Amino acid sequence: MVCVYTLPNVWLNECRIQTLKFSTFIKVHQMAKNSEVGLTLSTIGMLIVAARRSIRQLIAAKVVPLDITPHHYWMLMTLLKGAPMSLGELTRAMWMDNPTVSRMVQQMEFRGYLTVSPDPTHGRKIQIRLTEEGYSLCEQLSRIGADFQEYAQQCPAGWRA
Repeated sequence: MVCVYTLPNVWLNECRIQTLKFSTFIKVHQMAKNSEVGLTLSTIGMLIVAARRSIRQLIAAKVVPLDITPHHYWMLMTLLKGAPMSLGELTRAMWMDNPTVSRMVQQMEFRGYLTVSPDPTHGRKIQIRLTEEGYSLCEQLSRIGADFQEYAQQCPAGWRA
């Protein structure tokens, strides 16, 4: 049985916490249950960190065999959503810094998943888009995302926020 806390756009798999070694979540959960005040801002922050770590590890287990990292997964799925993006737009969408995203784009371009071209409307910007090989990989990644969402929805109704 899968038990998931649903935070806005975040799924936290509580039943696999022990396996994934997220004792932090269990401690925070116990503190919140025993507290007269309830969840404080710091405990909510700890829950978000634990949720993010859990999601990253669950996604990593599925994408590592495809020879990409969870960050590459998020980048490719972000690019799949729409039109070509500039580096700045991609950076903001991923909540990461410019140099990190730039290196990731270079890696994915080298591997043939992305093309980078000058923006015809702005001389200093670039446009980043998926190649056919990138779209093919994104089909596999989309199935992983759909499987994860289906997995997250299997928890009993009483566990959902």
